[in-house]
Amino acid sequence: NQKRMKLPLFRLSIICFLLGISIPITSQTVTVSKEISVKSDYAYDLFNMNNGNILMYRDKGSDQKFEVFDSDLQFLYEQRITLESFRDTRIVEIIGTDSLVTIYYTFQFKQGSVLKCKNFLPDGTPRDTLTLATDDGDLFKKAMGSVVSEDHSKLVIYRYFDKNLHVFIIDNRNKEVLQYSLLDKNNYELKDGIKDVAISNDGIVWLRMNSEFDSGHENNQLVFYNIPLGAEPNLIKIDFKDYFSPRMILKFDNHNKNIALAGLLELDENESDAYFVFRGPQIMSSTNLEIIPIPISDQMLYLANGKPDKPEEVIKDYYIKDFFFREDGGVLLIFEYEKVVYRRANYAGTRFYGDNLLGYSNMTDHYHENLILINLNPDLTQNWEKLLFKKQYSQDDDGYFSSICTFITPSRLRFLYNDEIKNFSTVSEYVLDPFGNVERNSVLSTEYQDLRLRINDALQLNNSEILVPSEKSGKLNLVKISYH
Repeated sequence: NQKRMKLPLFRLSIICFLLGISIPITSQTVTVSKEISVKSDYAYDLFNMNNGNILMYRDKGSDQKFEVFDSDLQFLYEQRITLESFRDTRIVEIIGTDSLVTIYYTFQFKQGSVLKCKNFLPDGTPRDTLTLATDDGDLFKKAMGSVVSEDHSKLVIYRYFDKNLHVFIIDNRNKEVLQYSLLDKNNYELKDGIKDVAISNDGIVWLRMNSEFDSGHENNQLVFYNIPLGAEPNLIKIDFKDYFSPRMILKFDNHNKNIALAGLLELDENESDAYFVFRGPQIMSSTNLEIIPIPISDQMLYLANGKPDKPEEVIKDYYIKDFFFREDGGVLLIFEYEKVVYRRANYAGTRFYGDNLLGYSNMTDHYHENLILINLNPDLTQNWEKLLFKKQYSQDDDGYFSSICTFITPSRLRFLYNDEIKNFSTVSEYVLDPFGNVERNSVLSTEYQDLRLRINDALQLNNSEILVPSEKSGKLNLVKISYH
């Protein structure tokens, strides 16, 4: 099942989950909803509304609806969603604010296609439907890409179509198109479409284009377009010299009005000896730039490789997980060990069906292990670094229950993770303060509670509450933790 959720994390003490009731334990309360069958769902999403309700959007193909829960996660009622004809409708994006949930979608008809949005109130009832753009051809007849700004006030919708790039910058508060930009193949270096997109709270868009860089070392140069409101796109090229970076994150620092790109650097596949952080103003003129490699310290090489007798010059199978901006312009980088192993189990008999060889079961092993934290000052000198130990292994689950989620408070950053990926799991956390001091806590056990927490799909409701879905055997529970 495709899940559309953003994830911050939460802190717990050791507690017991009881199904369907609230239990006060020391300074917190845990509430668990009744089971919800999601076996036939294509996607679901959760929204926290200002009337205390939780709206659960459910996409079952031709049947879409909101299920409404109160603040105690008691089911109240369901509200059907009607968007013209579902057969000709594609959901582009769903954005939730305190007082409104907006579904952006495309709809095709005989004369062309249209981009629309429909607004829903906190009780799930529809408010109004607005037309944002129309096209006489096929522009809106296929899937569109979309990215939402950090404060949910802006939205960019785009499509690489007929070798041209169409970009719509939308004000989600006023439900209007702020700007439409057409990047045509004759005047722009569009390569093979878009690799990554970011939009600021001010509506400024950065596009990272696909290039030879993304398939190897043939061309170590990234191509970006910076689209300011009311102006033509600017071309920015970043030269990576002899390095390659298999995974990068593009993100806006809305507080300091900057754009940032960060990741690990490789000379050989899966082996990194340096990392980079590129930063610049939100709006840049067309220019050519170079990255500046920052070497991984000898101490971190020593720690990350398990304190080997023979010093290692690289770390292997680490990738950037996320990074966070400090108010002073510094950056906290998070790298995670991640490895996927594909293997075939040949214990079954072999038979043929058509051109396919059957009877072999392909298995996928997912490893999500240690975290490397590097805290950089505004001038990108290192403030401190830490290695946080964890071991997570799962099989054939796409890593849904692995990795971490993060929860930022004014004084702490917390990482929550499942210690073991199995039916009964222990949940642990690392608590990090601004000076790099770390505390590790055992948080809870799901044993005997028939819960399997999707840590990566947690939704922070406010400063004291968090909602975590638990999914097992096609059954979903909503788990809310409240801190007093």
